[in-house]
Amino acid sequence: MMRRPAFITAVIAVLTGCTGRPRSASGSSGMRMMNGSSGQHVPSMYRHVDEGNEVRCMSDSLPTMFRNASRYNRHSELTKAGVAVTETSEDPVVLAAIRRHAREVTGFVRDGMPAMMHGMME
Repeated sequence: MMRRPAFITAVIAVLTGCTGRPRSASGSSGMRMMNGSSGQHVPSMYRHVDEGNEVRCMSDSLPTMFRNASRYNRHSELTKAGVAVTETSEDPVVLAAIRRHAREVTGFVRDGMPAMMHGMME
């Protein structure tokens, strides 16, 4: 069951990271949801990373990403469907964290907060 039916995100693994591309599943409501939440959330998180202000949450991957901010590239772009994100790294530890984070976000979009809590319990 999709808890976030208004949008879906295509996550594409690339050699050194992941790219997330939003696709609206229900027209303008999906676009409003993405632009209203992820459209603000992603740039805000990137500012925290750039400033070294680690955010504590139920993510297994974010601590590694925050502590290694200089070891990965991140780019976000606001599109009509929402926020497109690309994160890459040559560091295998950071690369693994990027891919874990992509799975966490995908689970959150699909299943809501229980998916994030499940990831912490593994």
